[in-house]
Amino acid sequence: MKKEGRTATIRIAGSVIPIGSPVSEIRLRQIESYINAKIDDIRGKGGRMSHGDLLTLALLSITDELFDTRDEQRKAKKEAAGRIAAVKESALELKEFVEERLRSLDDDEAG
Repeated sequence: MKKEGRTATIRIAGSVIPIGSPVSEIRLRQIESYINAKIDDIRGKGGRMSHGDLLTLALLSITDELFDTRDEQRKAKKEAAGRIAAVKESALELKEFVEERLRSLDDDEAG
């Protein structure tokens, strides 16, 4: 997780880890808290397990959440694109209707 930016220290499942981080201190603490909450949740549901197994299950759980979020985002984008296309079609139909009415009014005035 070595990234350009400042050096910071996080505590994950009791282990202190120095990292390079481009994110703000507040954001880093939010991430740290989220990971530790996930680990605590897994600890509360399972029996005794190794530190490595605990971290692996947390990683799998968070990655599953990420994939679900990506799927939801793709679905929302697809739905939004469909709505945008429908609005564009309605706008074109309205434009054609207005233009036709204007032509009809012009014809009435000319005739």
